[in-house]
Amino acid sequence: MMIAPQSESREKAPLADLLSHYSIEVTSRDLQSLESIAATLPQGSEVFVAHLPKEDIGLLVRASAG
Repeated sequence: MMIAPQSESREKAPLADLLSHYSIEVTSRDLQSLESIAATLPQGSEVFVAHLPKEDIGLLVRASAG
């Protein structure tokens, strides 16, 4: 295991903090994208699935259940 020098760790701290507060938003049409990133998301991550006008509600439900 490689440990970063303390000065390098301090430089990365603001970036790590910024990235810890991100959000993920998709539409039900992005279902393939969501499936491909699901394994890389931390367990318990929240993903907002937007419902667009004239979009099939069944598709929205399938995307939300994934």
